[in-house]
Amino acid sequence: MIVRHFLRFIQTASAGERAEAVSALTRAYLHSDMSGDFREAAEAAMMMLLDDPSPVVRRALAEGLASSEDAPVAIVVALLQDQSEIAALIARHSPHLFDAELVDLVGGGDPLIQFAIAERSDVPVSVAAAIAEVGCLEACQTLLVRHDVTVAGFSLARIVDRHGHDALV
Repeated sequence: MIVRHFLRFIQTASAGERAEAVSALTRAYLHSDMSGDFREAAEAAMMMLLDDPSPVVRRALAEGLASSEDAPVAIVVALLQDQSEIAALIARHSPHLFDAELVDLVGGGDPLIQFAIAERSDVPVSVAAAIAEVGCLEACQTLLVRHDVTVAGFSLARIVDRHGHDALV
């Protein structure tokens, strides 16, 4: 019932109002004790919101779900295919991404995504190596200044080979 009202509301609401409603929906989905039917309906509504024409709405969806282990994986994966600013939120925070997926995202060549991955709370050695090999300057700089990330010697050498002209490197 609530989700049905939500879906009616978003048909006529402005992008800002839809974004606020999406934030409330993701909070309810992640932090409320919902019945199975309500949870499925909320997931279906979020799936529909992936097609919202406003990036403000899709960004609100990404912000609401990015850090949660309870976020629906299909929606997280779909948000990774959105525009860079939205996908970067997921790349930076999602616990659903494995090392191999992060390496693939780095290899995709999008500097914003590479930078977001370099800023993750945990950057595995294999992901740091991928950033060293193909990452943009800003992503490599981020790895170099972080004291909590282990970067293998060969990766450090690769960063120097690629970006040694930069003063920070």
